[in-house]
Amino acid sequence: KLRAPVLLVFLAALGAAYHAASTESQMVGTAQAFLNSLTDEQRKATLFPFHHRERTIWHYFPERGFKTEFGYDRPGIMYKEMNGTQRALADRCRTLAAL
Repeated sequence: KLRAPVLLVFLAALGAAYHAASTESQMVGTAQAFLNSLTDEQRKATLFPFHHRERTIWHYFPERGFKTEFGYDRPGIMYKEMNGTQRALADRCRTLAAL
């Protein structure tokens, strides 16, 4: 009697692990495609060293709100500065991160 419930729990856990691994690999591939789509100028404005202070200071403030809050211009590129392909890839990264 106990075998069926244990087997169901095992299969559910296995399915969840497969989904997580699949999502992670999709995120990596999409992020790499996004970075590859950037121009040299965009890439320079977008990528920072791991220990850079900007890594921990991010949010969705409008540009003026960021400067008011932190006292300097927000680094990076704006969504409106991206082409259609870059926007689609950025949106896909965001969607995968929410899974």
